[in-house]
Amino acid sequence: MNSVYITIIIALVALTFIIQFYSQYKKKKLIKQLTPLAMGKDTQKFDELIDDQKTVRAIPEYNRIILKLNSYLAREDDAKIEKLFVYADQVHLNERQKVDLYIRELMYYMDKSQKSKAQAVYQKLENTRDFDKIRPQIELPYQVMALNRTDKLDQLIQKSKTVEDPEKQVAYFMLIAHIYDVLKDKKQAEAYREKAKKIIENN
Repeated sequence: MNSVYITIIIALVALTFIIQFYSQYKKKKLIKQLTPLAMGKDTQKFDELIDDQKTVRAIPEYNRIILKLNSYLAREDDAKIEKLFVYADQVHLNERQKVDLYIRELMYYMDKSQKSKAQAVYQKLENTRDFDKIRPQIELPYQVMALNRTDKLDQLIQKSKTVEDPEKQVAYFMLIAHIYDVLKDKKQAEAYREKAKKIIENN
């Protein structure tokens, strides 16, 4: 091969590497800037930076949505969260990203006791390819929080006694508390919330 062509090919490969490296560098730098802003008080600065054209070009859509969601959750800005979920449904995301966002959306609506919206999101999850894989993770909380299934109480109490993971134990305690709320047993509901609170404080 002509040495001139070889030189050109090497130069193009090097240029491609430099462009990729610079793009990754910009992405990491922006994420480093955005992450503390997302959870901080300077919400205006975050909102401006996250929608800036250089951010849009450097950070993939899915990552920007997650950063926005974390920020809006920290602010407890329900209006922005609702708009973000609608927006996320309209943009192109891969299957894994859609499933992840649907799960976050489901947990949000269950926490807000918006049962009809939680049920609508669950139906979206049912239509995904990997529903059978994720079903074991979401079925029990969905049945308790969205459908108010009180017949799961004994199962949850037993699980809370045998589980070793403190995060899972907290989740079980909160589900048990919700069931007692449905059963109008405020004393037991508060007792299980206190158990969950103590684990959180000690970990």
